[in-house]
Amino acid sequence: MNFEDYLEYIEEAILMIDNTYDVISFNSAFSKLFPDVKAAAYVIPCLKSCPELQALVLSEEPVSDREITVHAGKYSVSASNICDANGHPAAVSFVLTDVTDFEILAGAAKENIALLEKSNEVLGAQKSDLEEKNLLKERLAAGQESDLILGELHDTLGHALTVLHALSKLALIEGRTNTAAAREYLEETQRLVKISLAELDTLDVLGSGGKGRAVGITAFLYRLKQSMISVSLDVRLTITGVEQDCHGRLFYPVTRMVQEAATNCLRHADATVFTVAVDFSDTHIQLMMEDNGTSLSGRTELKKGNGLTGMEKRVLDYCGEIKMGITQSGGVFLRVTLPVAEDRLL
Repeated sequence: MNFEDYLEYIEEAILMIDNTYDVISFNSAFSKLFPDVKAAAYVIPCLKSCPELQALVLSEEPVSDREITVHAGKYSVSASNICDANGHPAAVSFVLTDVTDFEILAGAAKENIALLEKSNEVLGAQKSDLEEKNLLKERLAAGQESDLILGELHDTLGHALTVLHALSKLALIEGRTNTAAAREYLEETQRLVKISLAELDTLDVLGSGGKGRAVGITAFLYRLKQSMISVSLDVRLTITGVEQDCHGRLFYPVTRMVQEAATNCLRHADATVFTVAVDFSDTHIQLMMEDNGTSLSGRTELKKGNGLTGMEKRVLDYCGEIKMGITQSGGVFLRVTLPVAEDRLL
């Protein structure tokens, strides 16, 4: 294989010129960018469509990773000297690497990082507010549980933001050499950003104990339904009976379980539909949840992680009953009954 044939195997655009700026050789990738370039021709006029490259060719300074624009595309240019048998510079080789996709991916990654930083600011402000509330000596039981919930959510979201930041950094690293992998990292980052922001949107309702109790379970469920639209989770609500003051003590166990189940749908189940049915009676609240995920298809036994174990403990703390399992399609169902009477276990 001669040298010209070898150049055709290289994806990058290659140009070789001598000390008088005459063309020695080039490959078809370079010819596509600069069709006027001919063998043995004086190269400078042939590059008139790209003044930036003209300037680099004429420059006597080293050229390494210099970015230029060619026909609306972005290219990284590097040059290296070719010496003769006596070690004297006889020619210069220019390599143009297409980095257009990397620029696009890098821009998207930077936007994601900006979103994460904004989310971190929101979390920091809410954390400071939570710490101030913890200084108060007289706390109602509902307010104390609200703080626990917020603490759990902050920890969960804090972990998510760490993962998102790492994915964005990986996208930037992979972008120059593997745009397909970088794109996958960015798509996963964007998906997790949307999920985290949707979870943040519900924190207002799960805020202080007084505010949460005033909003009520029904209002929370409709707020959750609206928040999940942005992450393409269809929350289908069925509410029977009338929510009354006596149901207020169950606001936090009910809303926390629904929030946890919705998060599981998004992060683990690959579900698109989340069905929630709530029945209010004078003596009980019955809660039924089910998703259309398929990740557990073929399994007969539901493995309880931290989320499901926490739900089970919460229900038992309120002297309730819970049943959970796998649907025929491979999703998860939950059936919960909580008594209205204040007989919570301590």
